[in-house]
Order: sequence, then C-alpha cells, then structure tokens
Amino acid sequence: GGSLAHSARRLRFHVAPTMSERPPLSRLDDSGESRARANTADGVPEHLRDHLHVPDKEVFSLKAQLKALQTVLEGAEKQRDEALRVAASATARCDSFEERAAGRLEKARTRAETAERRADASERRADLGEKASAMLEKRAEEAEAKLDETRRVAEDLRRRLDEQVATNASLQEEVTVFRARVRDLERGVPTRESTTQTTAEDAAAAARAGGAREAEADGVCPLGTGLVTAVATICVVSFLYNAGQSTFDSFFPIYAAGELGMGPTKIGGTLTSLAAISFGVSAFFFSKVQEILGLTLTAAAGLVLVAVGLCGVGLAGSEFGAVAAAAVYVSGIPLFTPAVPILLMQCVPKNQRGAVMGLDSAVNSVARIATPIAFGKIYVHASGQLNAPFLAAGGVVLFAALVVVFRRWSVL
Repeated sequence: GGSLAHSARRLRFHVAPTMSERPPLSRLDDSGESRARANTADGVPEHLRDHLHVPDKEVFSLKAQLKALQTVLEGAEKQRDEALRVAASATARCDSFEERAAGRLEKARTRAETAERRADASERRADLGEKASAMLEKRAEEAEAKLDETRRVAEDLRRRLDEQVATNASLQEEVTVFRARVRDLERGVPTRESTTQTTAEDAAAAARAGGAREAEADGVCPLGTGLVTAVATICVVSFLYNAGQSTFDSFFPIYAAGELGMGPTKIGGTLTSLAAISFGVSAFFFSKVQEILGLTLTAAAGLVLVAVGLCGVGLAGSEFGAVAAAAVYVSGIPLFTPAVPILLMQCVPKNQRGAVMGLDSAVNSVARIATPIAFGKIYVHASGQLNAPFLAAGGVVLFAALVVVFRRWSVL
C-alpha cells in the first residue's frame, strides 16, 4: 500500500505541471492558429500533436467528428426542409390535380349522361322514323297500285276511244257517201253500188260534204296531185302529230306529280276526264266541224288545238291552267285522227291502201318510240324543266298544222 501511494504522488507531481502549464482545450481549439493548423484527419492541431496525450487527442478527434456530424446534420436538416417543401408542393399539386380530375370526371359523367339521354332520344326518333318510313312505303305501294289500276283503266278507255274513233270515221265515210248519192239523185245523176265506186268518186263526195273549195276540186286529193306526194305529206303530218301525242302521254303524269303536286288518284281522275272530253268531241262535234270547214281544214284545226294545248301545259303554272290546257289538247285529237284514214282513202287507190296504212302505222310507231327519248334529252339539257318537252312538242305539232294548210292551199 505504501508503494502505491508513493507512485500516485509521483504521478501527480509529474502530470500536474504539464496540465497546469497547458492552456484549455477550448481556447486552443477556438484560436485562429489552432483552426488554421487543424488540418489533419483526426482534428488535432499540428503544433500540439507532439504535446498532447492520447485522451486529449481523442477529445479533438471527437470534437472534429462532432462538427462533421453537425455539418451532416445541418445538411440533412436542409435536405429534410427541402424535401418537406417539395412534399408540400407535391401534395398541393396532387390536391389541385385531384380537384381538377374530380371536376373533369364530374364533367365527363355529366357529358356521358347527356350523351346517353341523347342516344336514347335518337333511338326513339329512329324507331319513330322507321315506323313512319314503313307507313310511307306502305302508302307508296298502295298509291302505286292505285296508279297502275288507273293506268289500266285509262288504257282501256283509250283503246275504246280509238275503236270508237275508227267506227265514227267509218260511219262518217258512209254518211258522206250516202249524202253524195242523195245529192246526185236530187240532181238526176244515176248512182252505182258502193262496191263499184272509184276512189276519185269517194274523194269527190267527201270533198263536196267538206266545203266549197274541196267540192270544186272533184276527184283531186287535197294534199297533193301525186300519190307519192300525198302519202309523204300524210306520213309526215302523222309522224309529227304522234310525236306530240307521245310527249303528252310520257311526260304529263310526271309533270302533274312533280310540278303540280297532284296525287295518283287525282292524276287518274284527270286522265279519265280528258278521255271523256275527247269522246264527246268525237261523237258530237266532228261531223259538224267537218261540214263547215271541210276534212282537211278540220284536221288542221285539230292539230292547232293539240299544239295550243301542249304549249299551254308547258306554260301553265297552276293545276287549273294545266288541266284546262290538257282539255284543249284532247279536244283537238278527235278532229285530226279520223281525218288520216279518210285522207288515205281519198288519195290512195284501193289496191294500195293496205300498204300505205301499214307504212303510216310504222311511221307512227317510230314517232312514239323515238320522240320520248329525244324530248327526254331536251328535258335533261333544260336543267330538269318539264315545260321544255311540252313547248317543243307544241311547236312540232303546230308545224304539222302549217304543212296541212300549205299543202291544201297549194293543191286547191
């Protein structure tokens, strides 16, 4: 024990002076010189490295580590603050984005609901449209069936009318012959049987019944002295007339339905009424007009009425005007059509009448086939104006009337 105490006293004697002579660590550490020299990795100033013991060196090392940790901590705090600011900004942006996304989602939902309602409404309208379309198709089929029936009735009436016109023409011829015989008997001229009469005698009888000028030209065809000239005139006039008639038959129903807005029932009734008017003129007025004007001028008058009627239909702007013009048109048909076979009988010998009538029929067929095609092109070039074919047809028929008048004036 005594030796340990003695050793402790010696240690204090040797250490104390050293510790007392050395300045405090904090002062040495805080001096500018110490900071300037503290460049080593352990933080101990260079001028004190050889004078410090291990504990003092550890203090400097710990202090250097503490400063490094403080620096790292300050950097970490700065990074934390920066991260907090970034997080706050990101949170704010996220909230704003969520708000905008929620607003857009709400708008999208609203638009989707609106689109769904519109789609439902469109489906309902489509269903109604399909029902209406089916109903209109059914009505169109019914109207087409009625129109076909009306056309069949009109064709039947027209056929009957043509038969009646032919019958009237034949009867008129017989009446003319009988009147000529009566007048010859009154004058004391002996007559022969109808089977022995020549074409010249038939023509003379018809001419005497037709008017003063034709009566004076006894035995002369009113359309030309030569057979070829007379037949050519009749065929040309007949061709021009059929051109006008086929134009009316082809375009009037389209014109009435499109431009005038007439329905199938009204169109059928109008055509039936026009056929009745034509029949009435043929039955009650043809013979009287022929007695006054003569056969040739009666045919010319019929052509003039047909031409005026066609032009009137083309110029009419209303349903009443078009129907009235059509009535004028059909009034001229029975004044012209009976004259063609009578003129052929007057101008053609009996042994050639069949061939000439066949030629006339062929010419009429060509006119009825070619004219609607030609006047259809006129309709196309006229930008869809339906009045153009009627005006052109009226001009063609009027030219035929002028040809008849000119030939009669030249011959008689």
